Amino acid sequence: SRTLYLGNLREVKTSDLRDKLDKKYGGIIEIEIRRDIKRPSFQYAFIQFSDIHSVIKAMRCMNGKCIGTSYIKLGFG
Repeated sequence: SRTLYLGNLREVKTSDLRDKLDKKYGGIIEIEIRRDIKRPSFQYAFIQFSDIHSVIKAMRCMNGKCIGTSYIKLGFG
């Protein structure tokens, strides 16, 4: 899958994710941010990269790191 799942986000914008991930890990095709129904203050996102290698590289380097004020959780979308 070329889609990366990012969980445990708080008040993040598409531009924040693009700035953090696009330059380091590869071309981003699409970013979709959704609000967690059970925890309204949390968000999650699906990021589609141009190739699988970018997704794997991002998962290895970013899992457990901070974006904004949140320690993110990553997986395949």
